[in-house]
Amino acid sequence: MLGSAECQPKILESIARPAEHTHTWATYQKIFLQESRVQKGVEFAHTHADTLTRAEQTYGIPREIILAIIGVETRYGDYMGTYRAVDALTTLGYDYPPRGSFFRKQLKALFELEHNATSMPKPSPAPTPAPWALASSSPPATKLTRWISTTTV
Repeated sequence: MLGSAECQPKILESIARPAEHTHTWATYQKIFLQESRVQKGVEFAHTHADTLTRAEQTYGIPREIILAIIGVETRYGDYMGTYRAVDALTTLGYDYPPRGSFFRKQLKALFELEHNATSMPKPSPAPTPAPWALASSSPPATKLTRWISTTTV
């Protein structure tokens, strides 16, 4: 998997200018509190109630936090990113010194997931999504990333 990784300069450009530094709450409110997005979140919560309960019990992360992250980062599954996770993590792990150590740990977790994925279907040629890679300079915590990546929703 690592042999196929490609540096993505646009990821470095995007992380250098995170939206959190240019948008105010008023801007975010218009984006994230749209009725259609709220309704999609309610539907997602109902559909995946059992999974959210397990995650909450296992990791101690309230379902509202998990739902908020999934809503912001993926629009409840509608947006899965444009970069493969291995490309995003190697680019940020080795070409972004301020957070390189963190992203190398995330890359290791991706390798562990790949290694342990014996019961998962063979991956398609489509990119493995990394929606948070461009959305934030503060990706989800490792445990949450691992849980989301291994949970069928």
